[in-house]
Amino acid sequence: MNTIRNYLDSLFLNVPKTAETQKAKKDLLSTMEDHYYELIEEGKNENEAIGTVINEFGSIDELLAELELEKKRFL
Repeated sequence: MNTIRNYLDSLFLNVPKTAETQKAKKDLLSTMEDHYYELIEEGKNENEAIGTVINEFGSIDELLAELELEKKRFL
C-alpha cells in the first residue's frame, strides 16, 4: 500500500497545501485503497492491482481541474 501513498505524495508534491487539496488527497487515497482491495479480491496479484489503480487514476491536472470546478460550484 505504500506504493499508492508514495504515488499520491509525488503527484501532490507541487500542489499548494490547502485544506481542500489535503482533503482531496486523503479522499483519493481512501478510494484508491478500496479499489486496490477489490482487485485483490477479484484475483489480481499485488503488482497488478497497484498498476491498475494507478493507471485508472488519471493525471493530477485532471484532479485539480475537477477541484476548481467543485470550488466554483459552491461560490
